[in-house]
Amino acid sequence: MLMRQDPMAAAAELIVNLESLCKYPDGVLIYNEQCGSYKKESFSGLVCTVNFTVDIRAMDDDDRGAIVSEFSRQVYQICDNRMVNCTIERKLSQQLKQAAHSTVEKMPRKIKGEVPMLMSGAGHDAMAMSHLTKVGMLFVRCRGGISHSPDEYASDNDVWAAGLALLHFLDRHVSGDYMSS
Repeated sequence: MLMRQDPMAAAAELIVNLESLCKYPDGVLIYNEQCGSYKKESFSGLVCTVNFTVDIRAMDDDDRGAIVSEFSRQVYQICDNRMVNCTIERKLSQQLKQAAHSTVEKMPRKIKGEVPMLMSGAGHDAMAMSHLTKVGMLFVRCRGGISHSPDEYASDNDVWAAGLALLHFLDRHVSGDYMSS
């Protein structure tokens, strides 16, 4: 973690700078009547808004949960201090895990242990859709853990189980109106 160069830390500074720039543009920008780069009146309708996503991953779900809980507390405290509304939307991973667990429980051949939550850097795969809807990933186990390769192989039963888990998730979390349209 100490070696990471997190662009969001830089973004945090930029967000504070943007807030200051948008609230007090005359204090930052220099207007020169000879050059005339802007009209002071043009700032009257200026609005600047920033929305962001936080990705917290850990090998241990309890550790991740502790960080998520503490950060959520801080978010609500800061929003309260600044008198702004904020919403924290959790990713779908826990709901997908519950759907997968329910599916595994109903299968004739029982799988021992918990349904695993995988640490994955595959978030970039979901980014293309994230502006349209919430995004979660359901992974299908592959023989030998090999994926993105010609040697990748997933059994029909595993693909079927993943499909049932997805169906179970949709049944529980998507309204009937949406499904019929």
